[in-house]
Amino acid sequence: MAGRPRGGAAHVPYHELRDAPPAEVRDRDARPLAVACSAGTRSSLAVSLLERHGVDRVLHVADPREHGVELVKGD
Repeated sequence: MAGRPRGGAAHVPYHELRDAPPAEVRDRDARPLAVACSAGTRSSLAVSLLERHGVDRVLHVADPREHGVELVKGD
């Protein structure tokens, strides 16, 4: 099941990061960027792609449930 955290989060499939991150990721303020998926595999790939594109302060959340993040079904 694809999903996203509740409140203020963006759902960006990792394969859309291959060429460049979307504007909302590139143009964010200095806050860290947390990347999560239900199992950790896709988010790990996404973190790698973001770092290759020079996005800094990226945090990989391997298991969002451990950190109290509830994923909701994507659109």
